Amino acid sequence: MKKLPIFVALDVDKEEKALFVARETAPHVEGFKIGPRLFLKYGPSIISKLKIKGKVFLDLKFFDIPSTMESAVQSAFDIGVDVLTVHAQVGEESLKNLAKWEAKLKRKRDFKILAVTVLTSFSQRNLAPLSRTQSLLSHVESLSDMVMKSGLKGLVCSGEEVAHLRNRHPEAYLLTPGIRFSSSPTQDQKRVFTPKRAIKAGSSALVIGRPIYESKDPSGVCTQLQKSLTPLL
Repeated sequence: MKKLPIFVALDVDKEEKALFVARETAPHVEGFKIGPRLFLKYGPSIISKLKIKGKVFLDLKFFDIPSTMESAVQSAFDIGVDVLTVHAQVGEESLKNLAKWEAKLKRKRDFKILAVTVLTSFSQRNLAPLSRTQSLLSHVESLSDMVMKSGLKGLVCSGEEVAHLRNRHPEAYLLTPGIRFSSSPTQDQKRVFTPKRAIKAGSSALVIGRPIYESKDPSGVCTQLQKSLTPLL
């Protein structure tokens, strides 16, 4: 059966747990997302171990001066990362430079730089003060327009914005985090969607964490996801 366009978010503290979840879910999913918790603790070695099982998505959301970000992107590529994130708010010049860098690296192998619009932990109510002159959706649209104009084609956005961005940018690769099952608690996420709703709205790929890694049967969860999502893909 074809693998699902899902990155399992390995937001756990122990390498052993991360590798167990990766082993269980590898036959079903495209890859695995790791963030600061695992990367700062285990470094590039965790990427090498996960790479055997699927694509590796390093979610560190780079936000720095252009030269520093370009060096960071190159370093991530060199250790085997397939997908990484930067903040869209780094600005147009930085995004254009990153688009050129991505194109250069893609000549060697598949590689994506995704720009984060607004974190899914934000809602209109707790959006940063400087952003409150716009609605949350308008803010996301402004940032997405700047990203697409730069030459990058990958965006990270919540399920609430997917349909708008799919209509606005049909060619975009839209990655949607904040995915929960209808019965799952939302924890620190404010803008959440179910897997089916996100795919139907136009998501290219999903990030799913707790519903999978907190399950006693991660493989079983993915099997159910394949049954429900495959007809939509």
